[in-house]
Amino acid sequence: MIVGTHACDPAGTAHLAVWTDPAQAPVRLPDPAGGTATAVNGINLGGEIVGAATYPGNEQRVVLWKPQTPG
Repeated sequence: MIVGTHACDPAGTAHLAVWTDPAQAPVRLPDPAGGTATAVNGINLGGEIVGAATYPGNEQRVVLWKPQTPG
């Protein structure tokens, strides 16, 4: 799995995206509540992704995305 920041919306805003296959388009992960743009910093062996989100007033916050467990 590859994670990165991708301008994948029509406005060109950057968002966290995941590539699971090089032949397929990236999948955008959801922004956290209230966040308007996201960027990735890294991923660990457990699939947890750490990055940042931009909030109103241009405030930056650290965000952790955890993989969903089947259920």
